[in-house]
Amino acid sequence: IGPGASRKTKGGVVLAEPGFTWAIFLFPGRWYAVESVYDQSGTLVAHHVDICRPLEETDGMLSFLDLKLDLLIGADGKACWLDQEDYEGEVAAGTIPPAWQKSVSDTVAALDDERARGAFPPEAIRTFRP
Repeated sequence: IGPGASRKTKGGVVLAEPGFTWAIFLFPGRWYAVESVYDQSGTLVAHHVDICRPLEETDGMLSFLDLKLDLLIGADGKACWLDQEDYEGEVAAGTIPPAWQKSVSDTVAALDDERARGAFPPEAIRTFRP
């Protein structure tokens, strides 16, 4: 994050300020992306999990559609779901179709299960350092 960046806080955790590094992990076919956040000294701050449409490639560009719902996993392993009201608002507005809602629900359940078993975040994310 560059020197002109402003501080970003989510769920009471500072996720961005000058000198922070974000590593983004994308998983083809999965309904999530993970941003691991490191402070100026390279120490893990948190893993921020975006619930999103699976990764797409168009004209050599990778993208995904963020569906508002996020999972924040602190460096201490404590986790909380964020922005549930935003997600529910999108559902109520009809911008997230029922098939996507099912995939989101399945993904949330799978992530909660994997976290409970100590399998999420995956080892490649847990051991990565900038």
